[in-house]
Amino acid sequence: MLVFWLVCFFSPPLRSGAAADMISNKFPLKLFCQSDDRQDSAEWILELNSRSLQEEIFAVNMAGAEVYNPTTMEARAVKTFLVPSSLLSVQRCFVKAAEVLLSFLAFVVEEVVKSCLNCGPLYFFEFISCTAFLFTLLLLILLATKLNGMVGITCWPKLDFYYTAAIALLFLLASVAFAAANGATSLEHASVALGFLASVAFLLDLFLFWKDSGFPWRSKEPEVRGVPTQASVENEVLNPQPN
Repeated sequence: MLVFWLVCFFSPPLRSGAAADMISNKFPLKLFCQSDDRQDSAEWILELNSRSLQEEIFAVNMAGAEVYNPTTMEARAVKTFLVPSSLLSVQRCFVKAAEVLLSFLAFVVEEVVKSCLNCGPLYFFEFISCTAFLFTLLLLILLATKLNGMVGITCWPKLDFYYTAAIALLFLLASVAFAAANGATSLEHASVALGFLASVAFLLDLFLFWKDSGFPWRSKEPEVRGVPTQASVENEVLNPQPN
């Protein structure tokens, strides 16, 4: 056996071709085992590659989930109720809700009155309280939600201010007229009291509007003496005066 290995190792012709044939014929079982080991190694390498590929796919999916999750959360976080906003503050929202409630109660209590001596002030108070309830509720819904951008009205501050001022004046006149001419019943006194409370709520709304935004018909950028406004500077640049 030792002589055979020495001949195979030191003989050049045998190393090139004959030695390989002799070794393969002499030890076929050993070479078969080596081929099985190589096959197992190849399968193990393929399994490793498939595992690494699955891990890479999983990592890519997780990265994609991290990218798309914030967008989905932002889409779900869109709010319909827009208070506070530039059109309606939290304080004015509560005041307008009080206006709606007081107007509704004044209208309901007035409707319970069965008889009247002078029905003109009663009907006028009924009309004003019902109008204040319906239109103030509609205005509150429009200002507090994103529906105000779907109506096509751009002058919401002016509309809010003028409407509130008109309803406050009319509600006050209707309450005074109904207080001066009524049947002196408890229901009529309650209606008059609710009418005055509603008028106070509308006046408070006007005061909060003026405190937050000022009067809507005034410019937001008043020109200070000696300091030109941005509009005047733009006009000078666009229309230079000839020398």
